[in-house]
Amino acid sequence: DTERLQSISANLQSLGVDFTRVEGVDLASPDARAEALSNGLVPSDFSLEVAQQRANTNFQSMDGILGTVGCAAAHLNAMSAAVAGSAVDARQLALILEDDVVLEADFVPRLRRLLEAEAPCDWTAISLKSQCPFGRCVSRQLSRVLPDVNEPADRCRHGVNYGFFAMLYKQSELPALRSMLAKTVWDQERP
Repeated sequence: DTERLQSISANLQSLGVDFTRVEGVDLASPDARAEALSNGLVPSDFSLEVAQQRANTNFQSMDGILGTVGCAAAHLNAMSAAVAGSAVDARQLALILEDDVVLEADFVPRLRRLLEAEAPCDWTAISLKSQCPFGRCVSRQLSRVLPDVNEPADRCRHGVNYGFFAMLYKQSELPALRSMLAKTVWDQERP
C-alpha cells in the first residue's frame, strides 16, 4: 500500500530515524505462495494446508491463517535483514515496524529514556505496541512477557501477547531469537 509507505516514511524521516524498507509477504494467491516458497520466506517443509486444517479445528478456532502466516514470514524476513544490516554498520539495536505504525514526535527521546532507565539489563526484545499483553511488571512501563498458563500450550498460548507492530531488538541477540521464533512459527501442528 503506497499510502501507508508514504505515511510511515514521512513519519520516520521527520524523527530523523534511518530506515530500510523490507517487503511484506502476501500469500493470498497460489502464485504469491509459490514465490514466497522459492524466495525462502516460507520453508519448503511447511504445509499451509496442514496448518490451515489444524487452525480450523474447534480447539484452535482460528479461521483463515494466510494473513497471520504472511505477517510472520515478513517479520522473520525483516529480522534477517536487520541481522545482515548490522554486519555492515554495527548498529546495536534493530527497530522493526509494521507499515501502519505511527510514532509520536517524542519517540526518540522516550525510547532512549526507556532503555536507559527502565529496560532490564537482560532484555532481548521489547514490544513497543502489543495487544492483550500478559506478563510480570519489571518497571513502570515494561512487563516481561510470559506464557499465559490459562491458554493451552497446544494453542501456543494463543490469546495474549499479540502482534509484532513495533519491536525493538538487541542486535547481538537477534540471530538466536529469530531462529527460536522461526521454529515456533513454522510448526504447522501449532498454527
